[in-house]
Amino acid sequence: METPAGNGYIDYRFTINELNRLIVEAKRHSRDLGVSEDHAGRHYKLNGPVFNSKHAQEGIEQAIRYCGHKNSELACITNGRQWIIFIGNRRGDGKDTLSGQAFVFGSLDGVRSNFKKFYNLLSFESVSKYRYRADFQEAEGQPLRSSSFNEPLRKPDSRILIPADRIYDDLDRVMISFFRDLSGDDDPEMRKACFVTSAESNRADASIARISEQLRNKVRTLRTDDNGDINGITQAIKRVRDMQRHEFILLVGTKGAGKSSFVDRFFEVVLPKTIASDCVLVRIDLAESAKDEHGIIKWLDEHFLEATEKAVFGDEPPDYDELKGMYFREYERMRKGPYKHLYNENPSEFKIRFGEQIEQRREQRPHEYIVHLLHRIVHSYIKIPCLIFDNADHFSVDFQEKVFQYAHSFYKEVLCLVLFPITDKTSWQISRQGALESFFTESFFLPSPAPDLVLRKRVEYIERKIKEDNEKPEKGRGYFFGRGIELTIEDLKAFTSSVQNVFINTGDVANWIGNLSNHDIRRCLNLTRDIVGSPHIHVDEMLKAITAKSSIQVDPNNAKLAMIKGKYDIYPTGLNRFVQNIFALTTEFGTSPLLGLRILQVLESTHFQHAEGEARFMQVSHIIEYCKAMNFEHQTVLGWLNNMLKSGLILSYDPERLSINEVFRIEISPSGYQHLIWGRSDWAYLESMLEVTPLRNRETFNELLSLMNVGFPFSLRSAIRLFLHYLIFEDAKYSIIPDHPQYDDQRRLVGVLEQQRDQLNQPMRVSHSHRYGRPFGVIHEWYDERGYGYITPDGGSADLFLRFRNIHNYSDSISPIGRCVEFDISRNEKGPIAINAFFLDQTLKYYIHLS
Repeated sequence: METPAGNGYIDYRFTINELNRLIVEAKRHSRDLGVSEDHAGRHYKLNGPVFNSKHAQEGIEQAIRYCGHKNSELACITNGRQWIIFIGNRRGDGKDTLSGQAFVFGSLDGVRSNFKKFYNLLSFESVSKYRYRADFQEAEGQPLRSSSFNEPLRKPDSRILIPADRIYDDLDRVMISFFRDLSGDDDPEMRKACFVTSAESNRADASIARISEQLRNKVRTLRTDDNGDINGITQAIKRVRDMQRHEFILLVGTKGAGKSSFVDRFFEVVLPKTIASDCVLVRIDLAESAKDEHGIIKWLDEHFLEATEKAVFGDEPPDYDELKGMYFREYERMRKGPYKHLYNENPSEFKIRFGEQIEQRREQRPHEYIVHLLHRIVHSYIKIPCLIFDNADHFSVDFQEKVFQYAHSFYKEVLCLVLFPITDKTSWQISRQGALESFFTESFFLPSPAPDLVLRKRVEYIERKIKEDNEKPEKGRGYFFGRGIELTIEDLKAFTSSVQNVFINTGDVANWIGNLSNHDIRRCLNLTRDIVGSPHIHVDEMLKAITAKSSIQVDPNNAKLAMIKGKYDIYPTGLNRFVQNIFALTTEFGTSPLLGLRILQVLESTHFQHAEGEARFMQVSHIIEYCKAMNFEHQTVLGWLNNMLKSGLILSYDPERLSINEVFRIEISPSGYQHLIWGRSDWAYLESMLEVTPLRNRETFNELLSLMNVGFPFSLRSAIRLFLHYLIFEDAKYSIIPDHPQYDDQRRLVGVLEQQRDQLNQPMRVSHSHRYGRPFGVIHEWYDERGYGYITPDGGSADLFLRFRNIHNYSDSISPIGRCVEFDISRNEKGPIAINAFFLDQTLKYYIHLS
């Protein structure tokens, strides 16, 4: 069916993701377009003599008109044997459409002989990724943005694993024992001691305990038969009738918030023993299932039956009398009915027949068998069945809905408490399913605890165990030895002090961990373990300093490098689960290295303006249009968004969808926010990424390589400054920022980068040397014949002695007097002296060539 466009109808309209991408104007086979076989694969001006044919001009005019109506860029005219392919909509570049070029193929033989060119112009791959644009840019004499040079300083396979001290192996065992996850399966005491409570978790504790006690009271009404008194039985029936509902509870929390740990702790610690003794827990872990929504009911029947039998009978199978009690009505029906004579004549054979009948029921009707088991808990044991369906939220909504329906079937048939731990994302999914909303009676939210509180709890637990082991008469056989940890008590004490110094006393580090893990506490603990295991954090040196009772100061830059580089000497591209290179999330499209920051910036601005609710999300189509106004192409933005979604820098409004083509709205994640902050202004992050970001400028590449090989603070600052200048320079090639208030933050983004660049050009005022700064001063006195002079340090402290051999970039051709130098401070027998000095004014040349 032809598509209307203005007063005409489009013959063929090709779309991708419902967006118009190609208009084809089809002519009858007999209508000659005036192009010959000699024209195969060549390009000509649309308003040139090649297209003098009446049918060609008519088709070109129609296609341009239709492209304008449908905002499609690419156009094609064909009669089935001749082809004219051109840009029908120039996207507001201000040029006359007819002044553009068109590629022609005069026959099918011409298509065959030049098929590569034909494919590059009209294939789905080319059209979807706008690859045909390069052909038209080249045909129209426009300089192509792509560069033959595109190399990083260090390629991914050049990374080197940094050798670590043996003590890191011992520390890793400590981290595995105490910082691996939330569950503490092999140490219930730790699970109890390290759970971080909150107002919400306390409310959930109290509410679920209240519900459990109410259910216990309901169960107890069932044992009151008033010795057969009619009025008493009537009252008992009324009480059962007046039970308004059983209980189905959703325990909602963010991923990794400790929902399973909450359940464990609740029944082991929080629930009063008088109530807990009246509860029978039946728990099943859906994470162990086959993950097949079509076979999940069969799996549930098999495993929930086993879990229920174990909860009721322990490790021993039910005996005959137990089964008889469960199916007493069936037993009586068979005894008095169809098997009456068998019962009277051969009771043993009757028992065998009854046993076979029950076993057949168990195998063929497992759900009914489980219901009988649960009824036995209520009516015979006078207890509360507490049914826990854990980790259902690991799977699709359809999978979860089937599990919900399965659990709800017991909720309807048996007096019980059903507890469903789910993520906040799953609760959002459930809220869209009207049928599911009636499944639960109450829900409680457990927010993720702050990372520093989680770490503090664990450190406090370790310290308590250290104290207990230290007080035991039999040294070396305590708690830690039993867990395979052979560190001495002194080393363990030093370790806990080191963890406190890095993660607890330095609040920023805990915040970075929380953001980079998107506040998933399991991931927080994994990142903490990675940091401690990284040679960049120098835990071995901290342990020695603490053991020697020396003062230590943690350099936050070392903590960042531990997060970014892990155990390697460079950022391990593709291997870091928490930190991404925001300047090179994808190299498939040639574009600005700042596109990732620009996308995060607009999302952060939206989130800041609308801190709560759905308003903080942006439609993907709006982001694409926003970026299009800055001259970024649709497919390029889509490619970056897709990688940002997969790496957790942005979050989908619909958490089930993980491909950007399926997502409608997105928001910036905590990890994305951290990358935005670091990408704008963090020197450790910028230093790490300049080594692995592909560079399109060979001269910049060579200058950065030279600076990074020097390795002193001034050269690192110079390298970061040059990298920032390169990012700004490259961005200017691709982006045009509209003069509109909506784009003020985009201009400020570049302004922040420029401020950082200028700041890096100045010496840092520091009291001691660190990664990016050293003391500096001016040489006010110099004796050439003696080869030394004196520095007046910044800040007015006493002059420092300096020899020429301690100046790394010393030159006889330039007088040292009056020049600014950066240096380290050492001491000799006469007092403090300057060493490792560099003239700072010589570093200014390193980015002038880009201006």
